[in-house]
Amino acid sequence: MTIHKGASITIFSWALALITLGTGLFIKEIILTLTALFTLFILSWSLFSLYLLRQIYKNEAENLFCTITPADGYIETQLQIQLSGLASPSVFRLSLPGIVACYEQILKTADSKILRATIPLSPADLSTKHLLRKGLSVTLETDAASRGVYYTESSRLALRDIFGFYTLTISIPFPETETLILRPKPANDGIHVILHSGGSTRREDQRYQLTEDLTEHRPYVPGDDPRRINWKLFGHSGDLFIRQAEQEPPPLAEYVLVLDTSVDYRLFSQEEGQILVDSLCEQGLAVAFELAQRKYSITLSYPGSGIYTPDANSISKALAYPAAISLLSNRYVPDLPHTASILILAIPRMLLAADSALDTLLARHHHFTHLHFINPAKVLNQNRYQNTYEACIRYYGQIHET
Repeated sequence: MTIHKGASITIFSWALALITLGTGLFIKEIILTLTALFTLFILSWSLFSLYLLRQIYKNEAENLFCTITPADGYIETQLQIQLSGLASPSVFRLSLPGIVACYEQILKTADSKILRATIPLSPADLSTKHLLRKGLSVTLETDAASRGVYYTESSRLALRDIFGFYTLTISIPFPETETLILRPKPANDGIHVILHSGGSTRREDQRYQLTEDLTEHRPYVPGDDPRRINWKLFGHSGDLFIRQAEQEPPPLAEYVLVLDTSVDYRLFSQEEGQILVDSLCEQGLAVAFELAQRKYSITLSYPGSGIYTPDANSISKALAYPAAISLLSNRYVPDLPHTASILILAIPRMLLAADSALDTLLARHHHFTHLHFINPAKVLNQNRYQNTYEACIRYYGQIHET
């Protein structure tokens, strides 16, 4: 049994009804006595009805299951939450006066974002065979702040009295795996990135090289460039062969995108930290798309993660996983290749914090490192963070950035 959040109201109602009853009997006031008896009847009836329905619903409630469509999608889309497993005829058609039943599912991310879905079990709906076969459903709206990977925190059937005195729940089994993935969308105002490629200028065109060491040949056909005829092979065989040109691809950049999702909770609230990390992922996705468009190799990492190499199609899914963590949580970025070009997206923090994931990463040597702080004043519309943002840029620009 779960007593309503207003448990003090329930206890107070019982105490007041008992005191009123005692007072009415003592002074022989019939109206006062009847009022107290009616209140006690309501309190008792609600509790008895809830227990009775809970026993009736208990076995069938274990067969309920919920599906979310789409289970993997983008933010700012509508989710369809559908409840299935309603037997026909269903015991949920049975109801008692003053008692309402509903299915509740709570989804939660690693950084405590929450989505709630509530599906009423209305006897009128359950009496319709079509709805019973199809299942009951509800639409859930998401917004830009909903990005993340959600796990089921609780799945239950809740019984409540209409007066709000009591709540009884029946837990419904649910899988421990991820339930919902909401991917970010790329930022409209993505950061400008100076692209590097292992210390050499990256060639966007395809070039060919001709050497005497090439062993790939094909028969000569009219129209081929006679300068590419292998005359040595002609001297041995008497047939004309053309040296195959070897295509020299442009050097691929080894680019690692690091999202420092550490949040300094001395500066930001938990909700602000979540919004800032969402902005990091949007900025990161815009950069990743730009790198992918230019045929760069993309590697992704963030504090506490491994090293991921998603393709252009799955990078948005990979960026659904980062969650806001405390700046002092001691989750570090894994060792990255020294030859890689590192692009770090971070959140401003107080400069007194030492040994953070960002400082540890910047202390390592890499060929090229570029650090970009997002501006909280733009993301949160809070100008009071502008000084901290500018101080971080000056400090890390002079000390760390290479």
